[in-house]
Amino acid sequence: MVGFLLSTNIDLLLNDPFTQKVIGEFKNGGLFTGNFNSVMDDVIYYKAFAENEMGISYGKINKITVIKSTNSQNQSPTEKAISTLEKDSIELPGGWRDNSWFGLYKNYDNGWIYHSVHGWLYLSADSSDGIWAWSENRSWVWSSKEIYPFLYQPSIGNWIYFLTSKNGQVYFFNYSTNLVEVNIP
Repeated sequence: MVGFLLSTNIDLLLNDPFTQKVIGEFKNGGLFTGNFNSVMDDVIYYKAFAENEMGISYGKINKITVIKSTNSQNQSPTEKAISTLEKDSIELPGGWRDNSWFGLYKNYDNGWIYHSVHGWLYLSADSSDGIWAWSENRSWVWSSKEIYPFLYQPSIGNWIYFLTSKNGQVYFFNYSTNLVEVNIP
């Protein structure tokens, strides 16, 4: 049997109730790994062990600092997109939010929002602070706080620019065609 002893105490004593024994799993090349969950920020001391019928051997004591992941790292891409928008939004009556760069929207807690200009959008975040939005009219587009009202639309392989909304119609400049396009959300 192989594994690790883990503790917040540098002594790593087997009879210490704060010492956790994690059983390892062999990988290629004679290496082994083990998994554990930490519920708080802390310094954890650990050492490897190998045990057989002849006895037990220990490795040297090492130290790691565990930093509990932030909420955004535990969120789904959809939750992260909503959270990204909420950072720059003020809450209004009726569940509406006014975002400083994206405008007025209402979150429906299932990935969908209703945007006052763009209509129904399904959101998903990328690995930074960019947001993918799917709509029936435009398919997927990508943007972020720093570049909106520019939107990248992969289906055309180019950028579009949100110009304005007038009389229920949304106007975009399409850089692929160099034309203004009209959508009705």
